[in-house]
Amino acid sequence: MVAKGYVQRYGVDFEEVFAPVARLKIIRLFVNLASSNGWEIHHLDVKTAFLYKGNRVRDPTKGFEERGKEGKVYKLHKALYGLRRAPRAWNHKLNPILTELQFEKCSKEPSVYRKNVSGNTFLLVAVYVDDLFVTRTDERSISGFKKEMASKFEMRDLGKLTYYLGIEVCPQEQGITLSQHRYAMKILEEARIKDCNLVHTPMESGLQLSKSQH
Repeated sequence: MVAKGYVQRYGVDFEEVFAPVARLKIIRLFVNLASSNGWEIHHLDVKTAFLYKGNRVRDPTKGFEERGKEGKVYKLHKALYGLRRAPRAWNHKLNPILTELQFEKCSKEPSVYRKNVSGNTFLLVAVYVDDLFVTRTDERSISGFKKEMASKFEMRDLGKLTYYLGIEVCPQEQGITLSQHRYAMKILEEARIKDCNLVHTPMESGLQLSKSQH
C-alpha cells in the first residue's frame, strides 16, 4: 500500500493539520534554564511514532488509499506516514499519555508540559513532533520519566541534547554554547564552495563598489 499524501487536497481529503511543536525560542529557554541552574537537557525520540495503534484520524471517511488496479479503496482508521494529518493524529495520541503521567500542558505554549514531582522538584518537557526534550530540578526524575515513556512507546534515548534542527548544543564550564557551524559547513559543501575565500562581511566588496560609483 502507498499513502499518496502529496495528492491530498485541503477541504476534500483533510481539514486541520496543525500539531504543536516546540519553537526555537522555547528550546533557547530550555537551554537558558539549564545553563542558569546547572541542569541537563535530555533528548528522547519515539520510534515510528505515526504508526502506533490509536493514532486515529478524526474523520476516517476523508482518508482513502488506492490499491493495485482493482479500483477499490480502503478506509483509514489510523494515521500513516505521508498523510497530511498524521502529525496531528500523533499529537492527539501523545497528549493523553503525558496527561496520564500527571503532566500539565502549558496554557500559553501547548508544546510544553510540566510535572511537579515533590516540593520544588519538577520536570519540563518540550515536544517537537516525535522528539521530546526534558530538563529537571532532580537527576532521578529524568530516569523515571524515561522508564515511564519506554513503557508506553518504543523509544530511543539519545542522551544529553547535543544537536537539534541544525544547532549544536555544547555544554561548557561557564554555561552552554549554541552553534550552527556544522549546519553552515553542510550548506557550503552542498553548494561546492567550502574552499571559497573568507571575508569578515560577505557584502563588504559590494558596498565599496557602490561607494566608488557614487
